[in-house]
Amino acid sequence: MQAFDAVLEFSLLALFVGICGYAVRLIFTTMRGDEAARAAARAARAPELTVVEALHRLTEALEEEAALEADRRAEVAEVLQDLSEAAEAPAGERRPGRIHAEVELLGRVASTAPRFGRAWSTWGPVVSGRLLPPP
Repeated sequence: MQAFDAVLEFSLLALFVGICGYAVRLIFTTMRGDEAARAAARAARAPELTVVEALHRLTEALEEEAALEADRRAEVAEVLQDLSEAAEAPAGERRPGRIHAEVELLGRVASTAPRFGRAWSTWGPVVSGRLLPPP
């Protein structure tokens, strides 16, 4: 069981690092020089709900959730990783069917896990709103 917990902890850390790396790459691959510095300053002054932050907050909530069994926690961590990868992909290359199924799964988990459920009620709409195409 300790080995599984260590693997899960490593997976969650890798997810967090991937999310942070995505945010940095996004800033510096789309902007150069002073433009990137101005964008970073604007972001610091007026924080915006982003899919990166949403996935980060959901990952934190998952780490703190006591109501989930280890195998369910690992499944949710994998779904959050998949969504992180979808966030990195251009909108035209995303797989909306898979994203929709993963968002639904997270919603079902949220109904059985109080800590994760509170985070999902705040951040779930950000994830689905940014990753899914409009209906």
